[in-house]
Amino acid sequence: MKLLVFTDTHGDPKAFKRIKDLIAEESPGMIVCAGDFTIFGQGVADFLTELDSLNLPTVIIHGNHEEEEEVAQIVEGCNNLHFVHGQVKEVQGIKFFGFGGHGFRQREPLLEQLGEQHGHLIDGTTIILSHPPPYGTAVDEIEPGWHVGNQSLLEIIEARLPMLVLCGHIHECFHERDEILGVPVINPGPDGEIIEVEDD
Repeated sequence: MKLLVFTDTHGDPKAFKRIKDLIAEESPGMIVCAGDFTIFGQGVADFLTELDSLNLPTVIIHGNHEEEEEVAQIVEGCNNLHFVHGQVKEVQGIKFFGFGGHGFRQREPLLEQLGEQHGHLIDGTTIILSHPPPYGTAVDEIEPGWHVGNQSLLEIIEARLPMLVLCGHIHECFHERDEILGVPVINPGPDGEIIEVEDD
């Protein structure tokens, strides 16, 4: 299946237009958003309503600019959106584990707790969708040698070896890619990328 994945649009209409253009060009089967689609939570409902109107199954988490409760509540009233923060959820035959918000700490106790709770469900058939990136990779390096990612996420990836990791948050790393023990890690940027994965 083709996934249209994006992150950190921060309310930019040009980025959203590019996403719609990619849909027209590539006919993806699903949209995936790694958060920070607003600037400090302005226009959350407007964005999610417009995203829902694209009529594609859409997996989403909040970023550090959005409030978890607000996003979850709005998504409940949408037809095509699936909020996966803090859970493992299958959408269109693809299993996702989501972790939204945060992004500024190297260790996240909540993420570690979720990893223990859901770890048995995270495997080579799972996509990890995280707003913060894993530590020590090309997707968390804001300057040469200066890594600002999340160690807790790195440890979950190393222990569970998911199919793919999609993340955002670090603007300096848009469209960067790396691997952790063979697991692809991608920051798709605000204008999005098409990524093909196997579905059931």
